[in-house]
Amino acid sequence: MIIKDLVNNIIFRRLATLLVVLAVISSSSLFVYSSIETSNQNEIEAAFAARIAKVKDEVDRETIRYQNLIATVGAFFNASGQVELASFDQFVEGMGIETSFPGVKGLAYAQRMDGNESLEVQTRARELGVQFSKKISTIPGEHAALIYAAPNTDQAPVGMDIFLFPGGKEALMHSSETGVAVASRPLTYEIGGKKIVGFVLAYPVSGGAPITLKSNQMQQYSGWVFAFVDFSTILPGINALRDLNITITDSLSGDSVIKPKSPGAQGIKSSFEFTIGTRDFKAVVTPTQEFITQSFDNGKALRYAFLTANIQFVAVLVFVLIFMHRTRRKREVNLTFQAGHDILTGLPNRFYLEKWFEQRVKSALKKTQKVTVLFIDLDGFKAINDTLGHQLGDEFLVAIAQRLQKEVREKDVLARLGGDEFIVVLDEVGDETQAMRIAQRLIEVIRFPVMLESGPVCVGASIGIAISQLDANSDSASIIRFADAAMYAAK
Repeated sequence: MIIKDLVNNIIFRRLATLLVVLAVISSSSLFVYSSIETSNQNEIEAAFAARIAKVKDEVDRETIRYQNLIATVGAFFNASGQVELASFDQFVEGMGIETSFPGVKGLAYAQRMDGNESLEVQTRARELGVQFSKKISTIPGEHAALIYAAPNTDQAPVGMDIFLFPGGKEALMHSSETGVAVASRPLTYEIGGKKIVGFVLAYPVSGGAPITLKSNQMQQYSGWVFAFVDFSTILPGINALRDLNITITDSLSGDSVIKPKSPGAQGIKSSFEFTIGTRDFKAVVTPTQEFITQSFDNGKALRYAFLTANIQFVAVLVFVLIFMHRTRRKREVNLTFQAGHDILTGLPNRFYLEKWFEQRVKSALKKTQKVTVLFIDLDGFKAINDTLGHQLGDEFLVAIAQRLQKEVREKDVLARLGGDEFIVVLDEVGDETQAMRIAQRLIEVIRFPVMLESGPVCVGASIGIAISQLDANSDSASIIRFADAAMYAAK
């Protein structure tokens, strides 16, 4: 009878469950303790695989940044009727290429021309005050003149070097047809007495030609923008790894770009591929002995195994005690968040704004305060949905929302009302001039091209500004309505 009562007792059952959990965790810790002594190789391989994954992520991120750079320069030309030398230099300086893209050792624009237009190009180049004007193509039937280059020196390693290997002309034609950047094979230049291995990224452009040529009117693209990129800086993740040996080769030509520094450990090797401008490269990686030594410490590993087992035990206990409470709390938080935030962008919505205004009005009754509302409407967004589809349209809205989020202050509120309409509430900003300056900055941020799958996409924006004194009669709907009316007036 006593035993039956114990079994039915809730405290006894919980205690028994706790003892079972303790026994399981203790057994698992003993298993880990005994297994670690024979798991050296597995741990090394796991650490090596994690390192390789991180390296590949860094490589992919950097290559995408540089491809986006040349595409952005191309978008600048495509959006311009005629790019002058001062505009080119100003654009290059404004992008902060020297600091943000240290791998770019030369950036240039070459205008396409027929062979019999060389003299005309030379004459017009002198009239424009362009320092660089020379024929740079060696392929019959394909001619181009190097019009602009940065830095402005005759030794800038830029040009149509992509022509100088088998398939180079076909690559540029492919670029012209698809509108994507292409890369040359690995090239070696001597800059400042130092040999630099890199490649040329080329991107076709149809606008911005500084010289008007008859031949350009019959061609889809009037020229190209080029960037010579140093491999040693575009892949910082690779060059910073002193405990790994890495060999990088061009998959098409087989040329070696980066060679190993020292012999690698036997029996462990990994490889991955990455693409730059539609050109494939292969990286083969082996660990050094330094990596092997750092990856495994028997005593440390055993201590961590014991610590892990104890952490698991504590985690199970805590989980059992608070599981139901956290589940209920999480559900409440999710419902509250969903009610006050936009599903697509994660920004606050109209409901959130109303609650925010209520709290703001209560706090403002004790002192005189103003609030400024900016009503933002994207100009031309409908065309993106109509031409590219709603999926890319949604991606575009998310990108714009992220940009705006970076521009507003922490105490301000950025919200999406729906469609392509956004609201920015500037807390404690009552000066009209300051509000207009902030609005102009947001317009500039929105206008900068967004890189989608289809290429760079640009829109404009119209912003209405409403400044209101907060008092007991303040109403968020009225303030937003005034800003909305100002926005339509701005359009």
